[in-house]
Amino acid sequence: MNDVVRIAGMLLVLIGVPLGLIAVLAPTLLRRPSKTGLDPAAAEELASLRVEVAELRALPRRVAELEQRVEFAERMLTASSAQRILESR
Repeated sequence: MNDVVRIAGMLLVLIGVPLGLIAVLAPTLLRRPSKTGLDPAAAEELASLRVEVAELRALPRRVAELEQRVEFAERMLTASSAQRILESR
């Protein structure tokens, strides 16, 4: 049971943190640059943030894959426990 709680906590962190970052970064990324353009440092930072946001948007898919793996592992552990119980009788 502790493992399930620990895994649920990790999934919450994996989903909650990226969503929080997106919420914080979205207004900055959506703001239009001025007509004079961005200075090179700002343009580089913007490009970096866009890459980071793209990576964060991929996290829900990765979390779903991890959830599937955890469910598979739980099924395997349950089946293994059931097999041992049957063998001990």
